Amino acid sequence: MSNPLISKIIKASGVSLANVYADSEIINSLDEFAKTDIPMLNVALSGKWDGGLTPGITILAGPSKMGKTFIGLILVKAYLDRYEDAVCVFADSEFGAGKAYFENLKIDTNRVIHMPVKNVEEAKFALTGIYDNLTRGEHVITFFDSIGNLASKKEMEDAIDGKSVQDMSRAKQIKSFFRIITPYINLLNVPFIGINHTYQTTDFIPTQVMASGQGPLLSANTVLFLSKSKDKNGTSLIGFDFKLKAEKSRFIKEGSVFDMNVSFDEGIDKYSDLFDFALEHGFIVSPTKGYYQKAEKYNDEKKYRRADFERNDSCWEPIVNDDEFKTAYENAYKLK
Repeated sequence: MSNPLISKIIKASGVSLANVYADSEIINSLDEFAKTDIPMLNVALSGKWDGGLTPGITILAGPSKMGKTFIGLILVKAYLDRYEDAVCVFADSEFGAGKAYFENLKIDTNRVIHMPVKNVEEAKFALTGIYDNLTRGEHVITFFDSIGNLASKKEMEDAIDGKSVQDMSRAKQIKSFFRIITPYINLLNVPFIGINHTYQTTDFIPTQVMASGQGPLLSANTVLFLSKSKDKNGTSLIGFDFKLKAEKSRFIKEGSVFDMNVSFDEGIDKYSDLFDFALEHGFIVSPTKGYYQKAEKYNDEKKYRRADFERNDSCWEPIVNDDEFKTAYENAYKLK
């Protein structure tokens, strides 16, 4: 370091990770990703086709039964696959993520620490204790299911004492929780996935807002609001179509919406959200009504029905390996 004044200031700070911005270990590690098998989800989380889950706080929020836990565990799986020494701390207040969730996603439960928590304060003390004993470079992912349904210690004590007074401390405790853990998470360079609930306001024009006060929203890098609709074949329910809306993001345009299809029999369609984009941007064309072809550049004169593209690796392979397509899809969403 050539400038003695810089060296003097850094030494005087006493902060072990203090450095010149250009050489900062904190800043230069922001491009570490845990890639999923779903390009749409990678872009929603990071703005990059080959990105994925980033270090920092990610919140998945929505009403009950919107698939929040399922999608959260997809991210846990990606992180455990990315780092063979990684461990998951599963802070569990709902006890709704049974073994079937982990088995279906092929998550090694020997690498998952199940940590039941009863109230916000207990969770805060437990996670602060864990983070305070970690060092940067150790790979730990926290999965918190859920923030939105967790009582404060006072609320529990009032119930035990038979008091029916309204608890005014919960939002403050949750804000305190995030205020304390956020620096730990970012300095340790580890991801935290929190499940939260949303509700409709009673305004003249109702809007969807996240429960639990401002703490989760202020601390998060990414907040995705989830909703779903039924996917039917005639009258038979065959799965669900999920919508993921970027309520907050440091990586993509807020308000961006992504579609993800999950079938009961075949699981996630990893090519979710890509067909309409490819059609709109000329990577897929429709020469006759109801039939589609890939662009001429792919040298494929076969005509397809839309259903032929679903979960079809051979059909999608030339498109998803095309750098032009990947760049176009990224640019539609990422912050410039």
